[in-house]
Amino acid sequence: MTQSLFRIRRGFTLIELLVVIAITGVLMALLLPAVQAAREAARAAQCKNNLKQLSLAALNFESQNGYFPPGQVHNPRHAWGPFILPFIEETPLFASYNMDVNWFAPANTTSITTHVKTMICPSTPDPLRFHTGVTGGVTYKTAATDYFPIAGIDAKLVAVGLVDTPAENEGLISKGKGLPTAATVRDGLSNTLMFAEGVARPIHYRRGGRIVPNSVAPGAGWADHANGMRIHGSTQDGGVIIGPCPMNCENSRNIFGFHPGGAYFAFGDGSARLLRETMNIRVLGALCTRAGRELVNDEDFR
Repeated sequence: MTQSLFRIRRGFTLIELLVVIAITGVLMALLLPAVQAAREAARAAQCKNNLKQLSLAALNFESQNGYFPPGQVHNPRHAWGPFILPFIEETPLFASYNMDVNWFAPANTTSITTHVKTMICPSTPDPLRFHTGVTGGVTYKTAATDYFPIAGIDAKLVAVGLVDTPAENEGLISKGKGLPTAATVRDGLSNTLMFAEGVARPIHYRRGGRIVPNSVAPGAGWADHANGMRIHGSTQDGGVIIGPCPMNCENSRNIFGFHPGGAYFAFGDGSARLLRETMNIRVLGALCTRAGRELVNDEDFR
């Protein structure tokens, strides 16, 4: 018998190839959610750290100046953002910002169109967005932020019984009267909110990531005089302002984040954490005032 000069090579059959493809697909389907969860965990950690840095910056400002940075000032008009720039390693940006003119003045154009990394949540759909508007007869363009200081609560929440009547309805970074010091925060710094997420503005979002067409969420810029916010609450679908939903229902007048189950907040003591979106708005309202003298159960919000 003549020995064969050729070696028979056996390849994959079509069935074997299909099995390999199917197994690969199953593995990818199992791994993808884990990868996405890991990425969101990293983004959430960065968001939490950003808020912590803003809170610590405000505390350092208070330590140096004897009062917390104002939510807004008039004549000329400025927001809280420029005041804490030196405390978040943005001294060159602070040096370029002109405090002698309004925030929207042409002299501040270069400064206010600069994005500040510490003021951007990495989970937001468009981190490097801008807000263009008109104020004081001047058209402006400003870099957006995903955070805002809590100035207090809307009095209408008290009127409809959703929030208890506070002894004083002002937050730590106030848009109203007075510049509080750490010593005058009667509710305690660890029980008083300072900053919260209000992501994606000026794009108007409602629950489930639904964009509201032909609508603008105000106060989007870190330098915007209107950036600070009083909490309003809304209906669960975000369609009506003033309601029992404490967060993640709409972002034009309320707290809103893209993290599963809640949003991140910074407290007056320099800590930051996720608060549950299912929390009672009555508890949230108590945390928003610096001297409301409301009783807050620790387990209600941690």
